[in-house]
Amino acid sequence: MKATLPISLAFFSIILFSTQRSMAQACSVSNITIKLNSTSNSGGNCQANVDISWDQMNNNGNKYTTIHIWTQANYPNPQLNYLAPPTLAQLSGALGTLVITNPTSATPTLGSTYQPAPTTKMLTATGVVKTYVSGTGINTINRFTVQGIALTIPGSCSSASKIVADIWSSNSNSNNGVQCTKPNNSIFVNDPLVTGNIICLPRTYTVNISSQSTAKTATYQVFADVPANGILDAGDPLVYSSGSVNIPAAGGGSFTSSPQTFSPYANRNLWVKVTVTGDAFSTTAYIVNTCPLLPVTLTGFEGTRLNSNSVLLKWETATELNNKGFNVQRKSGTGDFETIGFVASSGKEGNSTSLLEYQFTDKSAPSSIVQYRLMQEDIDGRQSFSKLVLISAGNSSELSVIIYPNPSPDGNINLSFSDASPKELQLTDN
Repeated sequence: MKATLPISLAFFSIILFSTQRSMAQACSVSNITIKLNSTSNSGGNCQANVDISWDQMNNNGNKYTTIHIWTQANYPNPQLNYLAPPTLAQLSGALGTLVITNPTSATPTLGSTYQPAPTTKMLTATGVVKTYVSGTGINTINRFTVQGIALTIPGSCSSASKIVADIWSSNSNSNNGVQCTKPNNSIFVNDPLVTGNIICLPRTYTVNISSQSTAKTATYQVFADVPANGILDAGDPLVYSSGSVNIPAAGGGSFTSSPQTFSPYANRNLWVKVTVTGDAFSTTAYIVNTCPLLPVTLTGFEGTRLNSNSVLLKWETATELNNKGFNVQRKSGTGDFETIGFVASSGKEGNSTSLLEYQFTDKSAPSSIVQYRLMQEDIDGRQSFSKLVLISAGNSSELSVIIYPNPSPDGNINLSFSDASPKELQLTDN
């Protein structure tokens, strides 16, 4: 026993080391999504243009992130072990390769060649965008979106096309060593198909999901693109999250959601993210909001002096979108406008397409000529102002005059006097 134990331990160590080195260490890659931009049939192939995104933790030494893409039929079997970068021969059946240079910088770029095998077929793409997800320091997770990837996939675009992507990173200046890998990421390019529509009045959206193959169950989420950068990133606010929905098999129709409101983001573009049960990726679609910005439409704003210290203001709206309410503002003499009250929107969630009536009583109005205006405020903070309403003086024998607007944006002014008697005006150009 004493003689054989060291030999047995040594033998076990060799086996353990061999097992550990059968595959490169795993990259921290998650939340893979694909956005289908366009498809067309040409010469027996499907020409597909897609965006592919994923979340990744990159250590400070990462110089390159490389993506190899195959059709499912041509994916290597057995899969590559990534103890070294794939060779030209190993990539001979791939659709192509993408290389992201300087992934740890704020603005990574797409490389033009795959350095370990410079004659490898490179995929064309329009660019790469990096956005922050979470974490700090070496634990920072960023989202990478490679946009406008052109794929030539054998077969018709009307059939479900699956690709398989290997993602790996290198700390080497020449991309000739593998630091980590995330292989065998299966992604359907065009299954499910996801579209959406925004209805202008009343401002709502619908989501449509159809299958190119078998029936499916799925969930979907809707996000507002805020700020509007055309990228589904971690900061985009969630508008809606569905329960499980049923998607019929190809030829059997599709799932269409009921119209949903999306206040306070009714003027924003939307993202839809669909995750099919059992899939390790999600499909996204971008819904562009082409509706005109519809501010609150005032059809009337007037005021009546009730007594020397009380003024009744009334106004109506024909339509309201994303309206929080109205700040009532007052100005007397040469002072500035001040907010004296707030009237909340009567519309459901700040939206309405029917006539709504409002009123506000200023119980501490000056007895002199006074000006009023409404500062309408959207739910998302934007503001607009109504016309001015002038109220004559109450119980005052002194003559007063208001000149407005002052300053004038177009050279035109209005004069308001505290009584209706004839006046003589003298205009002097200084």
